[in-house]
Amino acid sequence: MGSKNTYKSFTEGKFRYEMLQIVEKRLVDLKQKYKYTFWNITDEWREKGNETWELVYVMKTDNPAVDLIIFTSIYEKTRKSRDKNEDRVRLVMRWKIQKKYMFGHLKRHNRTGNLFKNLGNSIVEAQRRAISRLDYCQFEDSVQKLEIVSLERDI
Repeated sequence: MGSKNTYKSFTEGKFRYEMLQIVEKRLVDLKQKYKYTFWNITDEWREKGNETWELVYVMKTDNPAVDLIIFTSIYEKTRKSRDKNEDRVRLVMRWKIQKKYMFGHLKRHNRTGNLFKNLGNSIVEAQRRAISRLDYCQFEDSVQKLEIVSLERDI
């Protein structure tokens, strides 16, 4: 029997199922307001000049200028995550300001047994933040810059 701290592999189907569970159980108001609450934007992400090997999803918030970007750690070609290694599922807030996007770091979650519980908690917290007062100083103009800043804060 695996520990909750052992890295787990999962498929895109499992990811989508768990995301639907988060929406159904914890984001009922969002579900009632929008027909679609999250969807795959990997192709759109690349078309905007971003590189990625993983599937990228977006989730709506109650703030029309803000959505959540989820970097899944699921390989696009195989539609599943790696069996081993410490890649993480990352949650980023994307804020549209004057026709350009700004990105704010939210959370990184290890692919362990409690990944989807932790991800659900972060999504609920991010949904609350999206409708509160956002601080421009906590945002970067690219995810790459955001990753560098986040790594510097972790040291």
